[in-house]
Amino acid sequence: MDEHETTARPSPAFRRVAVRALLVAASILTLLSLVAVFARREALDSSRFADSSAAVLADATVRKAVAGYLVDQLYAHVDVGTELHATLPAQFAPLADPIAAALRAYADRGAADVLGTDAASTTFRTAVFHSHATFLELVDRRAGQVDTVYLQLRPFVLNLADQVGVGALARQELPANAGALPVVDEANVSTVRAWITRVRTASVWLYALSALLYVAAFLLSRDRRRALVGAGAGLVGVGITLLVMRAVGRTIVVDHLLVAGSPYRDAAGRAYSIFTALASSLAWSALATGVAAMAIAWLAGPGTFARWGRALLTPVLVRRPLVGWAAIAAGGVFSVLFSPLHDPSQIAPRLAVGGLVVGGYELIRRRTVAEHPGGGWTLAAVRARLEQLPSSPSALRHAQALHAQGLLTDEQFVTIARQSTDE
Repeated sequence: MDEHETTARPSPAFRRVAVRALLVAASILTLLSLVAVFARREALDSSRFADSSAAVLADATVRKAVAGYLVDQLYAHVDVGTELHATLPAQFAPLADPIAAALRAYADRGAADVLGTDAASTTFRTAVFHSHATFLELVDRRAGQVDTVYLQLRPFVLNLADQVGVGALARQELPANAGALPVVDEANVSTVRAWITRVRTASVWLYALSALLYVAAFLLSRDRRRALVGAGAGLVGVGITLLVMRAVGRTIVVDHLLVAGSPYRDAAGRAYSIFTALASSLAWSALATGVAAMAIAWLAGPGTFARWGRALLTPVLVRRPLVGWAAIAAGGVFSVLFSPLHDPSQIAPRLAVGGLVVGGYELIRRRTVAEHPGGGWTLAAVRARLEQLPSSPSALRHAQALHAQGLLTDEQFVTIARQSTDE
């Protein structure tokens, strides 16, 4: 048995405890860093927040709720019945109020249809972007005299008034704050300003600190493979915890902050799912990385199935290692092209995953080379082995399948068939 197959010496008690403590601490910091990255990229990035808001508006349930708000704003500030009474012929004037009530149902449908257009989506995204940028200016004390942030939906109310036929009156009677949805004021911002500063800092440094703890755990451990299993299990736990936190957050936002029967419950649930999609993506990334780490540790282990797995991969790991390196390089290029970096906080996790893949591949490759210095199995050897097997109906059927796949030549198949016939 060579040095690669020897069992790692057991670590002293203090070393084992220290490694486990480092892995637990690294997992906790990874969880906190993912939360901080989510908050930074989703809540503190005006462009991304505006994109998410536009995606929320694209949802039919949310559009219906927003349309209801716009209609409420119009009918609260404009007497549609009086305007119709003044414009209708005298004989139809008594019908002004019933017509106004009927128009309200039409306005609900019309507003929802308008909000579903590309032009409305662009206008809404711009309004959200400006309100969010003002919010960040308020946070950074760069907003001047502004002490309240509004989401300006007035253009949508005026557009709705034009559809109903009271556009001119709406422009005269609508107050300046009609359709201006208050989002946050200075009193609210002052309570979260310190936390926002911490989030901005934490999203950059927590990843680096957790990576250092993982490295320290590996350096301290005498059984690197077991340490890799522990790190992978920790990342799986991080991913599951983040998914649970997202589900609990939905319960708090939708079930506790909105009363039962509220017309906005469904819309709030859809909006929550869209705004927290990034958290779900981060959680599944942590899960996938953890599973990959444990799979690498298993494939590098001394178990029977791990040995079979390495033996199966000998053509690539031993004879054609550049094929594996090319696949890893292609994966890295694909990641950069189709998932570009948005901020510096993404650099550390990308490097960590890349290091895991590169290090894991090299670890498994070296172990496989030590076990199969001759290069392992070849297709020709498999064919020769099949020819040496005693012929039988089952062997003949197997040979027929291999021949159909082109893995046996006609001559080889005829030889096996003759042996089966002779028997």
